Amino acid sequence: MLCSSGIRFLKRAAPLLALMAALAACGFQPLYGRIADSERGLKHLAAIEVLPLPERLGQILYNELRDRLTPRGVPRSPAYKLSLAVSLSRVGLSVERDESATRINLTVRVHYVLTNTETGKTLTDGTARTVAAFNVVQSEFANIAAEKDAEARAARDISNEIRTRLGVYFSQVANPGPR
Repeated sequence: MLCSSGIRFLKRAAPLLALMAALAACGFQPLYGRIADSERGLKHLAAIEVLPLPERLGQILYNELRDRLTPRGVPRSPAYKLSLAVSLSRVGLSVERDESATRINLTVRVHYVLTNTETGKTLTDGTARTVAAFNVVQSEFANIAAEKDAEARAARDISNEIRTRLGVYFSQVANPGPR
């Protein structure tokens, strides 16, 4: 037998349970859950060859993406190629009286294009963007280290976003549904 607090809980939870059942019936799936990490999607992600990039930030992004897309190593016969174009901008936020910046925002934009290696056809493309900030201090060594850390954080964020977008793309191609 339910106590009065249990009955109140069920009355409050009933609309939420009904909403969840309705969403499940129409094919709703969470974006960061099973869609991007479906077995079929992971198989496609593992078949992507990430093309190398110049400069330090490009190399960090290249390594981050390879770790996220193909953690078991470079595919022997890749079905897809991922090409990237990286742009980096620096903006001083907090400025002292002598016009020196004390905080810098690094904005990283990456345009990506996924192509089918057999046909050369573009399957999907897009632009991912992130901002990483660091403080400027009197020590030049500390400033260089802080900027490198901000670049590494930005590369990690961008690689996560691109991996998620590609995972969603492959799950939608594998399971087309109503739009």
